[in-house]
Amino acid sequence: MSKPHLLIVIILMSTFLMKSSIAEVKQSTDNYFELTFDIPMNASANQVNEHILDIASWWHVDHTYSSNSDNLYLDVKKQRCFCEKLDNGGWVSHLQVVFYQPNKMLRLVGGLGPLQASPVNGVLDFVIKTQSEKKAVLTVNYQVSGAGKSLANWAKPVNAVLQTQLERLKKQVENNEK
Repeated sequence: MSKPHLLIVIILMSTFLMKSSIAEVKQSTDNYFELTFDIPMNASANQVNEHILDIASWWHVDHTYSSNSDNLYLDVKKQRCFCEKLDNGGWVSHLQVVFYQPNKMLRLVGGLGPLQASPVNGVLDFVIKTQSEKKAVLTVNYQVSGAGKSLANWAKPVNAVLQTQLERLKKQVENNEK
């Protein structure tokens, strides 16, 4: 195989492996879906935790109400929410924080984006597992159940949006950007 062809094969395989190892629609029915993402990080658990909490730095502007990621915040102490400031004093609560253990776990509940207007319950977990001093694995699991719209139709679009967000988070963490 020539070098250019080998390079193309390597790029395609690494792209496939990255996509297949990061995201999975585990289950999808009319009343339930579950998404799981396993993301190895070349960073400490503390660095991963700090970046998760700085959600404005990695959540994509296309998935905000205000068209401004700087209006996003994740407050684990007072308001206990993933919220967004809107014009004229308005705000939106995307998800509520119900459990937080620094450097280990963050649990939020609610429906993201258009799911917020549906009779659904969602649980979004961020679990950080230390592999070594400078390596951690972030497992993100989002389970949504309820009635109304067929949730089976929402699993893949929600998976794609979360995958984009988490790829941005991984880049931020590994490049130590804020």
